[in-house]
Amino acid sequence: MTRQSFGMFARSRHAFAIVVALVCILLAGARLQSATAVPAANDAFNATWARSDKPVADGVANRTWLWGPGPINNIEVEPYAESPGGMREVRYYDKARMEVTHPDGDPSNPWYVTNGLLVWELIHGKVQLGDYTFEERAPAEINVAGDLDAPNAPTYATMQLLLYVPAFNAGETLIYRIDRDGEITQDPTLAAYGATTAFHVQQPGLDHQVASPFWEFMNSSGTIWDGEAFVDGPLHDNPFYATGFPLTEAYWTTVLLAGEPTDVLVQCFERRCLTWTPDNPDGWQVEAGNVGQHYALWRSSWEPPTPTPTATSDETATETATSPTGETPTSTETGVSSPTSTNTAGATATSPAGETATATDVSASPTATNTVNPTSTPRPTNTPRPTSTPSPTATATLTPSPTPTMYETLENAQATKVPWSGWYWPLPPSSTLPNLYDPGGAMEKYDAYVQKTRGYNPRATQWELDHHSQGASWSGHCHAWAAAAIMEPEPQRQTIEGITFTQDQVEGLLTEMYNAPAYKYWGTQCDDCNKNGEIFKDVTPAEFDAVMRQYIGQERRPVILDVDPSTPIWNYPAFKYTRGSVVNGDTETVTMVVTIAVPRINVGGTATDTLRYTYTLKAGTPGEWTGASVNDHPDYIWIVTGRVRNGGRVNDGMSYNIVQEIIRGGPMSATPQVAERSLAP
Repeated sequence: MTRQSFGMFARSRHAFAIVVALVCILLAGARLQSATAVPAANDAFNATWARSDKPVADGVANRTWLWGPGPINNIEVEPYAESPGGMREVRYYDKARMEVTHPDGDPSNPWYVTNGLLVWELIHGKVQLGDYTFEERAPAEINVAGDLDAPNAPTYATMQLLLYVPAFNAGETLIYRIDRDGEITQDPTLAAYGATTAFHVQQPGLDHQVASPFWEFMNSSGTIWDGEAFVDGPLHDNPFYATGFPLTEAYWTTVLLAGEPTDVLVQCFERRCLTWTPDNPDGWQVEAGNVGQHYALWRSSWEPPTPTPTATSDETATETATSPTGETPTSTETGVSSPTSTNTAGATATSPAGETATATDVSASPTATNTVNPTSTPRPTNTPRPTSTPSPTATATLTPSPTPTMYETLENAQATKVPWSGWYWPLPPSSTLPNLYDPGGAMEKYDAYVQKTRGYNPRATQWELDHHSQGASWSGHCHAWAAAAIMEPEPQRQTIEGITFTQDQVEGLLTEMYNAPAYKYWGTQCDDCNKNGEIFKDVTPAEFDAVMRQYIGQERRPVILDVDPSTPIWNYPAFKYTRGSVVNGDTETVTMVVTIAVPRINVGGTATDTLRYTYTLKAGTPGEWTGASVNDHPDYIWIVTGRVRNGGRVNDGMSYNIVQEIIRGGPMSATPQVAERSLAP
């Protein structure tokens, strides 16, 4: 096998020709059309390639390719809504794709030719067909690095599992390995290579460190072609021009290169995945993966799946929506309940849409759990960044809102309160992810503060270890963070009685105070459900639409979504939506784009993501999910009605009043506090 994800170093010309031939064949069947008049694009593409890669091709510079030895296809046209005639000119190279989206622009502008966000598309399983138009697919099961047929190398689908792993610390030595399943382990022997974090990138929906070998490469200089002669200059006018922003942290992994196991450091950015092989010669240690080849393979070979109907016509006619009326759940010993058991009360209640429905007394809460490495694919995706973005330093969040002309009605709504991005605080111990009970963490500092001000140890840390340190690898406090982020102002770093609580630690204390919130919810948690069998016992489109429009649209208050319809639970607060719809007879076709706050560590404010759901509504039925939403829709939706429900249980060693005292930096008055031995709120 060829060394497919690296440059020409240690790769035979014969093998390269085979790969190029394969990709050309794939491109020929990729629904591309040959462009008939492309001199402007041809000149622009050639000039862009020549700046960095002509010196390599001519033997003047000894370094990795940025694009590749040459194009792997002729100029083609691909669909793009904002280009003239809905088509734009593109050309594929080993490492990337060049595009001219606006041919009437200024060819001298460095952004006249853009560099496709192919890695973003491969990881998220979305083909970008316009600034706000995407075609849903599955993430690419193609190896990011190493031989294509290696069975254990991480794929682009693997990288999707790592999107929300929090940024490593500044200057941290990189000793973390990943495998094909996205599992993260530590290997202290990797410290000998000396790779560290070097540059922190924080953009809407993105928060990651750039590894030192890659940051050095992105800021490197050397021989370039200025259009007339070889001169010395920076390889990139902007360090993020070729790569885009980082989508993951950098991890070590073992891949096969020509069949030989090799350790490489890999990091995926929006436009390229970079690898670092310390044993390679100078100039070839950092290389760009063959993303252009991978993308062409993925785009040309995919066939859309046949959607599984969510219900038969008979089921649609008889199913009714439910709306909980009771709030007396049974708490579990671990404090992490599951809204799976229900007790039909037989009463009636009015749903958010004003419809009469069978009321259900839910005997467990939507206290759910969250994950950094979930066991299923459905998950919120990063905010799409169109390939026509004018500059990689732009900070605006680009939301794929529907174009008004596509719909008969367009409705926008936002809650008054924007939730803050806190951490989900996993339950099982982790070597890389912070827990509430960590040494020197939130609970230990809380115990120290109470000891100092009240004269006793409330043992909040021990309670957390006893009750909230076990569970599935994805379990945590996402439900509690989502509720706290809606109900409480964002706390700040605080030093009190000589004890410094970081912002994350204060948020963690506040999050634990909402571990058993009072709530109302619609839908039913999927527990080991069979997607290919009967209809998901999830929130129906009619319920989802009604709750979103009632609470965000009319009452201007956030709601919480479990965005994974399968067993793992991901609770995120939603606070904004754009709803486009078309009515045809008695059926309304709806596209709902929802903005959610996502969990982050070491980040203040609100990091956001967007989710896109499509469904049809028809009077007297629960509605039907359509398109990708058939298998990727909310499990349930809920609202917070109070901090602690009747019978709910949070950490027995903690007091809400004391947490508020820490947040404020002292008691509200000089009145001495009575020592609290029983601190349950």
